[in-house]
Amino acid sequence: MSPNKPVAALVSPDSVKSQLRLICPAMTALFLDPDIARAERLANTLRSQHRVVVVGSANEALVQVDARVPDLIVTEINLPDADGLALVARGILSR
Repeated sequence: MSPNKPVAALVSPDSVKSQLRLICPAMTALFLDPDIARAERLANTLRSQHRVVVVGSANEALVQVDARVPDLIVTEINLPDADGLALVARGILSR
């Protein structure tokens, strides 16, 4: 590395992105909200870098958790068909 050449000139943005993917690989996120449109809006912010699943009921979420425990669970606390905190605890305890 030349002492006269700035470090930024030696590192391309693409190489930084690929290195970050190695350090912080894509995660799986589960969004649970009876209001699917609201959950989709939130989930879209993560979709470019991560696997995101959106469901509208606790039963659907349990199917997803049983198939593959997500790295992140975003849920409403007061769901019509379950307690959101109990669902998160199940996802954490099943690891």
